[in-house]
Amino acid sequence: MTDLRPIPAPIHVLAAPQFDPGRGRITLDVPHGLTVAEIVARALPAATEADLARARVALVTDRGTQIVPREIWALARPRQGVRVVIRITPGKGALRSILSIIVSVAAVALTGFLFPGFAVGGWQWGLAVAGFTIVGQLLINALIPPVKPDSEAKTTYSISGWRNRLEPGAAVPVVLGKMRYAPPFAATPYTEIVGDQQFVRAVFCLGEGEVAIDGMRLGETSLSEYDEVETEIRYGVAGELPLSLYPRQVVEEQIGVELTRPYPRDDAGNITQVPEEYEARRRVSDGDGGWRWETYTATRMVNAPTTATPVVRTTGPDAAGASIILAWTGGLFKYDDDGKRQPHGVSIRIEQRLIEAEEWQLVTQLDIVTTKAESFFRQHSWSFPTRGRWQVRLTMLQDEATDSKISQRTTWAALQTIRPEYPLAYPRPLALVALRIKATHQISGSIDNFNCLVSRICRDWDAASGVWVRRVSENPASAYLEVLSHPSNPKAVADSGLDLDLLADWAEWCAAEGLTYNAVLEDQGTTLRDVLTEIAAAGRATPRHDGIRWGVVIDRPLV
Repeated sequence: MTDLRPIPAPIHVLAAPQFDPGRGRITLDVPHGLTVAEIVARALPAATEADLARARVALVTDRGTQIVPREIWALARPRQGVRVVIRITPGKGALRSILSIIVSVAAVALTGFLFPGFAVGGWQWGLAVAGFTIVGQLLINALIPPVKPDSEAKTTYSISGWRNRLEPGAAVPVVLGKMRYAPPFAATPYTEIVGDQQFVRAVFCLGEGEVAIDGMRLGETSLSEYDEVETEIRYGVAGELPLSLYPRQVVEEQIGVELTRPYPRDDAGNITQVPEEYEARRRVSDGDGGWRWETYTATRMVNAPTTATPVVRTTGPDAAGASIILAWTGGLFKYDDDGKRQPHGVSIRIEQRLIEAEEWQLVTQLDIVTTKAESFFRQHSWSFPTRGRWQVRLTMLQDEATDSKISQRTTWAALQTIRPEYPLAYPRPLALVALRIKATHQISGSIDNFNCLVSRICRDWDAASGVWVRRVSENPASAYLEVLSHPSNPKAVADSGLDLDLLADWAEWCAAEGLTYNAVLEDQGTTLRDVLTEIAAAGRATPRHDGIRWGVVIDRPLV
């Protein structure tokens, strides 16, 4: 039985894949019943995703034109008699570029037309061309304003270090009298990142034994002037609780190495290109006056694969855990074609291994995505399976950014070795000050010397009551007595070995004469005899030991 139903007429398609519709036009007929998505695929087989995003499909009939949104291309099926027109619209900025070229060509043509007497290449010729070009660009700017990047960024603050001394293995200082003192660190300061905020923790040693602490400053500014500074003080008295602002050992090593995954480059700095095969389609004759689509393997040049460049650092010994700090000094973001800031991200792989091991163990992969145009930090901490000396390896997984609209420069700022033990193991009480400071507009960059007014509390002769009392004293006799009897003296002298009556007489004479002794003992090469001689000299005396007791010889004026 013969099917007498009429064969549906084909759908006529006109495609203009170039900006100028008069060039590169494609006309074809496709069977009735295809979707718009299938029609576009046949008309533009080599179109990229970026091309399809700018494709405009219109259904044209005698009654008008209907634009088909891309969202429904896979659902829409043109009816018989409908003509499908496919057009690739210019990308963002393309029209401006084309008009700029037209202006340049027109400037040269107008110069030759209006000023035929000018020599080509002469200064009059160049001045005229430049004038027409400037006028044309002004008109373009009026019609199509230049894209203004979204450059608004928050102000961020960071602390880069301290000016106080870090002296491992140095002598524990002893303050005598009253001194404004910039103490050394009692342990290494370290950084912590909480959200987008940076904090630094530090603990300072103000000496052994009981002292009074007052007038704490950063440089010349009192700590009371700052809003985001936490303090914790220990006065060198037996029985004081451990510090809570610095409860464990954290040793921070500054790294400052950029994490990158670069493209290979030649000697001139150009990215190396390599051939890549891909599957393409082309229209060929079918031998009967028609045509058909043929799939073939084509070759194109693409950037060579990026190279992984892991960075390895080693923790301190007996590490129970580690912490890394990453920095993005230029932010992490990208600009779209409209100059608007958009999210951008990087991925970083963290691995670990014992220093004597060969195989790396995966710790985690950090995926950081933000739109921040300002500098910021991120921190990641973890514990090791066993305590020991570990190697930590970071590998950037994001390819190098070759587009100037992308900011992703990532720096491994620091590696911290973490041990759970309390940082101070000293047999006698220490005077300490712990600080936790937040980076703000008040405190940023390098922090000035932390200093404070430290006063020795020791036995001092009270002439009114006739007894030795504990209080702040600058009297040389009190400092002399403190040095001889203090537990830090390996051969501390008991009261039975001191001529206390003579020392009391000396104390009264120093008070009457206004003599004082104020110093910080922190030189490892100083001997006990040297210290006693210096203190006695401040009170116009010299040390004396009669074989039984310590005393002094006072240099009194003869009456």
